[in-house]
Amino acid sequence: MHSPSAVRQLAAALVVIGLAPVMSHAQIRFLSKDPGTEVRLEVAASFGPNPLRFGEYGQLVVEVFVADPWYIYSLDSDGESGPPTSIVLDKGIPFALGVSFESKPILELDVLTGAAYRVHKGQVRFWAVVRLNHPVDAGKHLLSGTLAYSACNGIVCLPERYLPFRLQIEIAGGAIRPEFSAPASIPVAEN
Repeated sequence: MHSPSAVRQLAAALVVIGLAPVMSHAQIRFLSKDPGTEVRLEVAASFGPNPLRFGEYGQLVVEVFVADPWYIYSLDSDGESGPPTSIVLDKGIPFALGVSFESKPILELDVLTGAAYRVHKGQVRFWAVVRLNHPVDAGKHLLSGTLAYSACNGIVCLPERYLPFRLQIEIAGGAIRPEFSAPASIPVAEN
């Protein structure tokens, strides 16, 4: 059973490096009509730095727990096995999504095709560079989007699904801080 301890550890690490995160948690269960095809995913999202200033870069972290026997495809899936997992920001928000990363995928052998695919099982971390690219008033602003994924269990693959996340990000006035002025200056959220 998944516990939120990994998310708490991530939050503590972000505070230590100066990225006080904003957290959002959700648990979503998707059911299909066929017995044995229940998919359970748990998601927690965080973002830092908080507050963020116009023109600065931050880091969005999406933690996912994929319940056994299911797996989801990696960010760089070839699309032949299933659609790649991706982070998508909602339209109409003042943030732009940069490069996305993931914890190290494993190779899963497809018993029907004999091919090996890069997938994730259990605890997975996706993270992306995000920039506040539109000037907005100081205060709280919504950073929202979805984790798009396809889940399989070795017997059946479900069509692409969308797992939403929503975070309230504090925006402050002032000049761009040097430590958040470029994507390369943002610490990497590795597992």
